[in-house]
Amino acid sequence: PSVAAAIAPRLRSAGGGGTAPGQVFRRLIASPAWAGTALAASLALSIGLGSWALINQSALKSAESDAVQARLASADLVFMLQDELSVAARSEVITTLEAEIYSLADYGLAAASDDAIANTAHLLNALGQARMQEGQLESALTAYSRAASLTGFLLEQDPADPQRIFDHSQAVFWIGDAALTAGQIDIAAQQFDAYRELADQLVAIDPDNLTYRAEQAYSRVNSGAAALEQSDLRTAQVLFDEAIVRFEDGLVDAGAVPRESLANAYGWSSRASRSLGDLSRALEEIDQEITGRSELVLENPESRSQRRQLANAQQGRLSILLELGRTEEVEDQIDTLAGDLAVLAAEMPDSRPTRRIQLAVLRTRAYLALWDGDLIRAKLLSDRAQADYASGPGATSEDDRHIDGG
Repeated sequence: PSVAAAIAPRLRSAGGGGTAPGQVFRRLIASPAWAGTALAASLALSIGLGSWALINQSALKSAESDAVQARLASADLVFMLQDELSVAARSEVITTLEAEIYSLADYGLAAASDDAIANTAHLLNALGQARMQEGQLESALTAYSRAASLTGFLLEQDPADPQRIFDHSQAVFWIGDAALTAGQIDIAAQQFDAYRELADQLVAIDPDNLTYRAEQAYSRVNSGAAALEQSDLRTAQVLFDEAIVRFEDGLVDAGAVPRESLANAYGWSSRASRSLGDLSRALEEIDQEITGRSELVLENPESRSQRRQLANAQQGRLSILLELGRTEEVEDQIDTLAGDLAVLAAEMPDSRPTRRIQLAVLRTRAYLALWDGDLIRAKLLSDRAQADYASGPGATSEDDRHIDGG
């Protein structure tokens, strides 16, 4: 929804049912309690009020003595609206508010209420997510780390409070997520292990809470992914097994987690099994992933993301079959997969993930040619894969690394 549509109910509530939302908005941002200038500017821009002339700047400037109250009110409003704004609108508002958010975080903890500290942590996490979407990983890590320091402070005040445990678990998860994306694997593993311990604490407090049980399952997938990156394959496999058991223990059926999460867990587990050389198990697990993803595509055939993820799993299956020496099955299935990918590539010509899968299919064809002893065809297919991938839209030096990495 638009920002205007999202905040209209809040504004009506603030000004009474018979007051126009725009009038209430102008009244709110002109009052000391809502005098966060960055918030006023960003929301005015998003709503389309047009210019600063519509805002009573003199009233805003006169609120200096109420600066802390204004910032906390600003934080509270944005926090309330986060889930109601589009990704683009939320990112714009949060980015505009960046200086305000850090100003809140710098405000003395002893002088702020617990709710104000918690809201500031939520805003810092939102800022981190906005930075992640922009590819600014270091900025995201900074925001997430600041958030975790606040949630950690609150947790220290009441270590048994499940809400504080939950909030801190989310903060450390986001640090781990950004670190993993940035290739800082040791930091990611440390944070994911902390996330897992916090999730276990929550389940110990309330074993029937589906949200807590979902967090416990997700924490296993994340810790497993980090362990896999560290080549700790046995640990990774154990963690993925624990995640799958938890997902299948009523979480998916109850709707506490999407079925895609279970498919993801099977996909990760298949990678671990394949790396351990247990190809039969890897094949069983990737078949489970494909079953789940096929159901999702049937439910939503227009979803390019779901179709791409299904194609990626199908290509992974072909690679396992090839390692098992079941080349006839690969030959029977590879043309259909290549055709599906060609359709996807036509719909998303700039999609690098789709191109990566197409590259893998070409390499599978090259391996089939090698298997048949056709060295010339194998070399031609390999060269074509290298040329097509490295010269495509958005190609970087990382593309060559991917090709060489197998």
